[in-house]
Amino acid sequence: MLRVVVIEPGLPAEIREVNHDLASLQSLVGGYIEHVHFMGDLGFLINEEGKLISLPANRINYHGDILVGTVVIVKTCEGEFCSLSEAEAEDLMQMFG
Repeated sequence: MLRVVVIEPGLPAEIREVNHDLASLQSLVGGYIEHVHFMGDLGFLINEEGKLISLPANRINYHGDILVGTVVIVKTCEGEFCSLSEAEAEDLMQMFG
């Protein structure tokens, strides 16, 4: 299982435990995933076709670009996705809650 923060358009951010497999992550974003570096070893997972299929705007403005659709925040460990620590998840909830 992976501990992630999920931010859906128009809803409060939430900490979730999700299956650690590609299909589960794709299900969360509604399609193929794109990993966008956020800071340090954290990244956003988004639907790579989100703008093409007109997903609703999310509240995250990243480098002057509004992300669309559901955004999943994950940590990367040695090239693989891994769980956020409880402290990291709580800090992200404060940031994006």
